[in-house]
Amino acid sequence: MKTRKLTSVLILLLIATVIVTSEALAQPFFNRHHSRILKLEMLADELELTEDQRAQIKEQRFATQTSAIETRSKIQIAELELQKLMHEENVDENKVKSKVQEIGKLKTELRWNRVHGRLSMQEILTPEQKEKLKSVLPEHLQERQDRGRSFRHLRRFRHFRDGDGDFGPGRFNVQPEEPFDEEMDF
Repeated sequence: MKTRKLTSVLILLLIATVIVTSEALAQPFFNRHHSRILKLEMLADELELTEDQRAQIKEQRFATQTSAIETRSKIQIAELELQKLMHEENVDENKVKSKVQEIGKLKTELRWNRVHGRLSMQEILTPEQKEKLKSVLPEHLQERQDRGRSFRHLRRFRHFRDGDGDFGPGRFNVQPEEPFDEEMDF
């Protein structure tokens, strides 16, 4: 009887452990997007943005992110086309060069999109808010840099994402993802 009770308790504990563990593993390890949004909201509070300014910034961020997604998808398609050109029997250097230049232009467009978005957001601020931003931003950036230091141990796994080593994307003929597009921190 005692053995049966003990077995039942152990089975229940095992089931509870599996459920709790699966819930924990289902959560993202490090949700950068969420933390950036929180930081942006905190910065908006520090700058004392009006509701209208917050709405304008939100709309600008949406437009910038939409454009960035479109451009990144064009880059990925162009990268695939380049790969196809490189694997042809007779590689046409002019076509390859043209495709590389196209990818370069798209990457420049992506970068400009990000810069233009930040500049557009700064135009929404009043002169007083811009001054306050100059004093608050270095602290904000230092905080982000310090937070990044706590994840340095993850850098040893960088070969999994950049194609170096035996297990990188190059081994399985997979294109590495573009770096995460920075949220607009102004």
